[in-house]
This record gives sequence, structure tokens and C-alpha cells, in this order.
Amino acid sequence: MFWIEEFYSLEYRISSIDRQIVHTAQTSYLTNTENASEKIIELMSQKQKLINEYIEYKLEFDKMDPKKKAVFELRYKDNKTIKETAKQVKISARTICRWTNSVKENKNEV
Repeated sequence: MFWIEEFYSLEYRISSIDRQIVHTAQTSYLTNTENASEKIIELMSQKQKLINEYIEYKLEFDKMDPKKKAVFELRYKDNKTIKETAKQVKISARTICRWTNSVKENKNEV
């Protein structure tokens, strides 16, 4: 997975942790409250790490050309195919593949 895919997966992972926190809090009356509190603290720590990573990616993403941003939004957030993306942004599928390959290794090469 390269950084653009990771960037878009972070939103889902953060919301997943939020759901786990809510579930733990709601069921804490069934378990030991101290254990539930420790689990919530651990989840909050994981969430903060993901938020920090998201912020780093967001800063890099914001530096991108608007057309490239639109392509990546369609491909990785909206799960459009290369052909659908190419048609919507009116650029060639080959260009989309090239842009995708350009970010596989290093986020600074966009």
C-alpha cells in the first residue's frame, strides 16, 4: 500500500477506534470499570497516533496540484476505476496510472 491509499484508509481507521471507544464505554458497566478505562486510554493513544499520521499526509496532500487531488479522491475515496476517473476528470487513463505510480514510494515526489 502506498501513502495515498494509507492516507484515505486513516479516516476509516480513526472512526473505527471511535466506535470501539463508544462500545467499551457503553459496556463498561458489565466489566471492571478500571479495565474499561485502561482500554479507552489505550484506544485514545492509538487514535492520536493515527491523527498525527493523518495530519502529516494531509499536509503533503494539500501541496498537490488540484487535478491530481481530484484524481486521488475519485480513485481512493470514492473507489472509482481508472476508466471512470479518467472520464470524470477528462484526462487519460495512462496519466492516472503514471500519477498513481509516482506516489507509490515517496510522498515527496508528487
